[in-house]
Amino acid sequence: MSTRRKKKCNRRVGLKLNMHKPLPRAVFIAVLLFWLHFTPEFTYGYYQHTGMWVVRHQLTSKKKIDEVVKFAKDNGISDLFVQVIGRGRTYYYNDLLPESPNISNINFDPFDYICKQVGNSQIKVHAWLNILLVWSHPERPLEKEHFIIQYPNWFVVDNTNSSIASRSQLQLEQQGIEGKFLSPCIPEVRSLYKSVVKDLISRYNIHGIHLDYIRFPSDKFGYHSCSREKFQAMTGLDPLYIHRSDLVQKFADRELIIKRWNDFRCGFIDSVVGGIAKTVKARDDIQLSAAVKPDPDEARKKYFQDWAGWINMQLVDFVIVMNYTRNHNKFIRIAKKIRSKSYHNKVWMGIGTYNQNPIITDKQVNTCKKYTYNGIALFSYQSIVDKDLFVKKFGLD
Repeated sequence: MSTRRKKKCNRRVGLKLNMHKPLPRAVFIAVLLFWLHFTPEFTYGYYQHTGMWVVRHQLTSKKKIDEVVKFAKDNGISDLFVQVIGRGRTYYYNDLLPESPNISNINFDPFDYICKQVGNSQIKVHAWLNILLVWSHPERPLEKEHFIIQYPNWFVVDNTNSSIASRSQLQLEQQGIEGKFLSPCIPEVRSLYKSVVKDLISRYNIHGIHLDYIRFPSDKFGYHSCSREKFQAMTGLDPLYIHRSDLVQKFADRELIIKRWNDFRCGFIDSVVGGIAKTVKARDDIQLSAAVKPDPDEARKKYFQDWAGWINMQLVDFVIVMNYTRNHNKFIRIAKKIRSKSYHNKVWMGIGTYNQNPIITDKQVNTCKKYTYNGIALFSYQSIVDKDLFVKKFGLD
């Protein structure tokens, strides 16, 4: 493609098309012409909120942070979700959790720096915290203060009474699990994160706290001894044996006892969110949000993440559903389903830029406009830059 045509393409749609695998020339030109003439312009101007996640690896130097802030200012980004806790390590100075080795020699606090660089602009900074997922590397962490080393009994246990901490990362990935999760039934876990959030909002000039991985890894987990003992005290049944008909026959309604067990596990996640919410709500200038599974029914049933309930109970100010699919029909299904709910105005649509090309991203952004979502968030800054998926502002000052 000539330089002149490529520039024309960028002016028309606001995106640089950069496929991983080159298309045959004739096919490429046909797709490009269709896109130029029939695809709506990709614009942020419609949305009241346009968020962007900034992964922790982008915080390891002032130069990288400056690039993030410049991009956000140049392109109409309203909210930055900056990852300050990832895999049980922090990207800011503190006395509660181990700091990442990636910031040990940079002689500045990266989170403080990005907050100051944003300054008095219209951009809001949210501290993005990975809560229950604390490790996902094949090798064990070296820091003796890390959860893996210091608190091996704090991790979730499955329905075979096996701790997730005993499995290798390869085994977990083969089961579709991201890594090692803490158990929300542990009081010390809930207390720790309340302290972490209190520390963040007291020391940094931020607009929000953003929770991630605030769920169980799957419905096979939640069988830590502390939760089993509490449930057995309530019902007379150890949930480890809840599917054994000979032990549950004394219950008039077997399905009801299973529902109580599922609700019980939801309650532990709710308690983590509720504790953090109480801490955040002490400040009326800070919002609480969460990145959540996209389908509200599946989120509650499979991951015990009742984010619709959090909205209805006013624990969170909004959620961002991670609708990271390349299948446009699936994307539309979720967009339509949530739009039909009474709480839809508290939901932003999360769009994955890391796993798709600009054409799909363009469709998804305009789908959100069609269904009148007032907020979107892109995951993530680094994938936008890596793919040269640059978005220009249209008619914005």
